[in-house]
Amino acid sequence: MVFKSGMIQWPPPPSELVRRIALTGGPCGGKTTTMAKLEERLRNLGMQVFVVPEAASLITNAGAGLKSTCGGSAEAIKSWVINKLKMQQTIEDSLFRIAVASEKASVVICDTGLLDSVIHLPDRETWLEVLSKLDLTEQAIFSRYDFVLHLSTAAKGAEMFYYATHEAGCYTKMQAIEIDHTLRDAWGNHARFSSVENPQVEGSGIEEKTKHAVANVCRFLGVQSPTTYRQQYTVSLDLLGSDSIPDIDAFQIEITFLEGSTSLENTYLRRRISRKHVGETDSFTKCTKKITQITPLWAPMPVDEKVSPPKGLLLDLGSFPSEDCSSGGSTVVTPLNSPPQTRNTRLESTETLISQREYSNLSTQAMKNSHPLTIKRRCFPHDSFWFQLDYCKQAQVLLLEVETSTKTSEVNFPEWLLPHIQTKITGTNDETKYQPFRLAGGLDAEGGLLFFLVTTNKMSQLEIGYWSIRGLSAPLRMMCSFKKADYIDKQYVKTLHEDGSTTGDEWFKERKPVLLKKNPMVNLPYIVDGDVVITQSNACLLHLGRKFDMNGSSDLEIQRNDQVMCEAFDLRNMTVRACYPSDVNTADAFPTTMKRHWGMASNTLDKLEQWLAFTGTKFASADRPLSADFALWEMLDQHTRMKEVNGEKCLLEDRPNLKKYYETFKALPELKEYFASPAYALPLNNCHAHFK
Repeated sequence: MVFKSGMIQWPPPPSELVRRIALTGGPCGGKTTTMAKLEERLRNLGMQVFVVPEAASLITNAGAGLKSTCGGSAEAIKSWVINKLKMQQTIEDSLFRIAVASEKASVVICDTGLLDSVIHLPDRETWLEVLSKLDLTEQAIFSRYDFVLHLSTAAKGAEMFYYATHEAGCYTKMQAIEIDHTLRDAWGNHARFSSVENPQVEGSGIEEKTKHAVANVCRFLGVQSPTTYRQQYTVSLDLLGSDSIPDIDAFQIEITFLEGSTSLENTYLRRRISRKHVGETDSFTKCTKKITQITPLWAPMPVDEKVSPPKGLLLDLGSFPSEDCSSGGSTVVTPLNSPPQTRNTRLESTETLISQREYSNLSTQAMKNSHPLTIKRRCFPHDSFWFQLDYCKQAQVLLLEVETSTKTSEVNFPEWLLPHIQTKITGTNDETKYQPFRLAGGLDAEGGLLFFLVTTNKMSQLEIGYWSIRGLSAPLRMMCSFKKADYIDKQYVKTLHEDGSTTGDEWFKERKPVLLKKNPMVNLPYIVDGDVVITQSNACLLHLGRKFDMNGSSDLEIQRNDQVMCEAFDLRNMTVRACYPSDVNTADAFPTTMKRHWGMASNTLDKLEQWLAFTGTKFASADRPLSADFALWEMLDQHTRMKEVNGEKCLLEDRPNLKKYYETFKALPELKEYFASPAYALPLNNCHAHFK
């Protein structure tokens, strides 16, 4: 793991692989959830993460709370703060030394820093006295942390959320704001200080805030930040058993839902098991997720209650401290002001890191008639994208999630993964089909979208109908074979009689009358997909493309795919006119017709040769096969076959781009079975054609 240079060095010099980060901020700022999200993100990146718990909570939980033990005694309060700081120093330094000794890329995350203790004392003079007794200075405290992240209290701009939490019972709204400003003033001179404010967009919440907080830390560390958008895909389970998957470290996640959970509001435990050491658990987390109707949750404060920001605050929107920050420091406030969104619901979520004992106790409250979900996860970066590959054993599904900068970003998949991509998950129906809550057995009638969602590999069985030749149906059969789709290859026989006439009663007299009731335009080829009947060659190709997410994932890919499909069909029409009899293309005229066809076909192939050079992609429109590729390759193969039969030179020999494209496509492992099947061995054209 590579960290940015120019970071503060804490004496003694730390390992270049270890960084310490302090989280601070007023009550109900989102520190707990941010810590859980940040820990998960960094662990997924392969880093070692140590979490320093809040010292005040440790002391209070041990029975030595500040108010209960000190009352109003000034000396008792000073003693309490001094001993709290000693404990915190010891824990921080111990974990830091362990991290350095491990010689692994590590981050020590501190739930509050030493400087947070200033809020317990009445004035600065008392604070400096406490520091003196500990032989500490504020500058020495600053040098202990490489980065400080401040999360503004929800009491300032997100009051309804603040009042909904237990912390609101400890502090009034104005007290919370005062604490928040005290901490921001105290930490503001740190050379690496960043503050995240509350979102001001209706419908936004803690989820959006923590996302920005985690991104700030990732930018500081020089690692990949989470992005706003996700694209999800189903992946063939064949990938798990193939030799193509690289040696990517995998770790296991177990999700257990607790009693009372529904699909709209649930609580679950997440256990993350080490990827390196069998039986060793990295972390335990308690998660709560809830879908609610949008209300003006993040409303502005009333005018008379607004608090002015600290003097000298630098509102550097969207920027980040430069590497040459002076010791005087700088403040970066990250406002979450984004364009209004049209949404009816908001997802509220909180995550809390818990101990193994707490996990064991809470596990006894697991939902009856449900089972823990086991997910094997692999995370890896590729070409500026972040990939997360999840295998759910119970549901037998393999889901890929890709972080992208926009909804329509063109994803560059790794070569080993590309052939196994099946469908892109789009639309609410696909997204809500298989939720982790439902997969765990917690079925209810409420429904709703909660967290990462998956869809199954299974689809309704398709029926592809065409004559018992390759013709217009070969691309459709290939696409289904490529995606391992369950389909019926319905082949109708056309019979040639002595008088030159043909019949196909099974189609014309039996199947077509039935399908006409569902589609008045039905003809060969056709696709039956559930209750839907699709006809026309390109319409069928595009339907499978949508179903298998093979029409392009960006505007550019879609545009290219459409053009290639039309060009392939032009070539197909030329071939039909040359190979099938007509008033002008009699058996005697066929040799002359074919000579003319080779000239026209050569012009088309020249255009395609130049097109491949123009796009620079592995296939005709992208670096993975799209729907038009199957139509184009079929026509190239038919022309190669016709030249071979006549003992003539292949048209691809003088066209290196097309030749490479043809060979690359035929070598796809997903099509190995198809090329060995009877479907590929069928005649190119029907019984009455000049060339069959």
